[in-house]
Amino acid sequence: MLSRVYPVRDGAGRVRRTVGLSVDITERRRAEQAARDRETSYRALLENASDAILLYDNQGQVLVANNRACALTGYTEAELRALRVSDLTAADDLITSPLTGGPRLIEHRLITRGGEELPVEISVSALEDGRVQAIVRDIRQRKDEERQRQKIAGQLQQARTLESVGRLAGGIAHDFNNMLAVILN
Repeated sequence: MLSRVYPVRDGAGRVRRTVGLSVDITERRRAEQAARDRETSYRALLENASDAILLYDNQGQVLVANNRACALTGYTEAELRALRVSDLTAADDLITSPLTGGPRLIEHRLITRGGEELPVEISVSALEDGRVQAIVRDIRQRKDEERQRQKIAGQLQQARTLESVGRLAGGIAHDFNNMLAVILN
């Protein structure tokens, strides 16, 4: 309950009576608490995400960055908010151009504070208010696994080739041995 009391004065300035007004603000307090709870939940989702999340305006200015974005890039949140998306990746034309038709998924390189280029997968979506959301996934492990698979596939191909050469050589040696046996007899 919110109450206010106002004095009513006479011509000499003396208080003759008071007028009060009371308003039930229970619903407003509940709505404010619900908004705070939602904000806390959204902040927890943002900060505990395993992917980097960036929110930026249509000019590419970073507005929000989560903890994972800071860990991945090496910048603090304040430093990230001072940057543009073009400072973090050379894909600014893909990321800041008008987005239509839903989210886009691109594979590109993220530039860290130390200048290292990390392979990342970026899901970019335009929000209704004109801002852009980017969810950035570090794909270094996936790239390493792909290279390892290619290396193993190459080794397997080489082993098959050597096996084929071995069979061929074994066949030739067997035939040569048979001819030699006939000659010797």
